[in-house]
Amino acid sequence: MVKKYQPDSTVEFYFVATLEYSPNYKKLTTDFIADQKYDFDVLYDETDPKTGKMGLVFNGYARQLQMNGIPQKVIIDQNGYVRWVYGGFDGDLVRMVKEVDYVISLIKQEK
Repeated sequence: MVKKYQPDSTVEFYFVATLEYSPNYKKLTTDFIADQKYDFDVLYDETDPKTGKMGLVFNGYARQLQMNGIPQKVIIDQNGYVRWVYGGFDGDLVRMVKEVDYVISLIKQEK
């Protein structure tokens, strides 16, 4: 998906690491992306000062968007409206990519 839409300046992807518990999660994430030769950056959530655990931003948005776990896919349209939220992953990467692609293409067709 990232490669497909890379030339399209109207579509952006943001990947967020959240709810991580390993003390070296940033290195593990960076190493994984490098090993897989992925061409994207990852944003990292903040630690919640009340709990001492990562998830400050996720927990705020999870309540607003009724998210209950990770991974979450959220599509925001060109006007800043949340148009699609889908949680979880059933292991079918092809189906997930097709779903995201379909929603993006529908939104791009709107005026």
